[in-house]
Amino acid sequence: MGKVGVAGLGGGIDAFQDVGRLIEGKTDMDVFGSNTASRVGNIGNIIGSSLEVAGVATGGITPWSIGLEALGATISLASSITEGVGEEEAGEQSKEEAKEDISSQARGETTADVVTQAVGRTQ
Repeated sequence: MGKVGVAGLGGGIDAFQDVGRLIEGKTDMDVFGSNTASRVGNIGNIIGSSLEVAGVATGGITPWSIGLEALGATISLASSITEGVGEEEAGEQSKEEAKEDISSQARGETTADVVTQAVGRTQ
């Protein structure tokens, strides 16, 4: 049973993170990630890990089990790369949104100072 647990670790981590996003109130495909690449990678990791578990559970040495484990590992590897690219894109987008928010707040503060000065002069 220990080998099965290790084989399914990646998919288990992804599923746990999906549950966390569901608890946060995410809905539909947002539960699986913040963008398409992240979602595809996440779902692929779960599928790949499931295939690896199936390979280990079927004996680990038969042609079927070796094939399942190899296919699962290949899918998991490709999915991890895809998910990483998606997370990188999401991080860049978040940085850009934060910059825009800071710029907007700075413009608001400047406008508020000008309005305060104008009101102070008219009183």
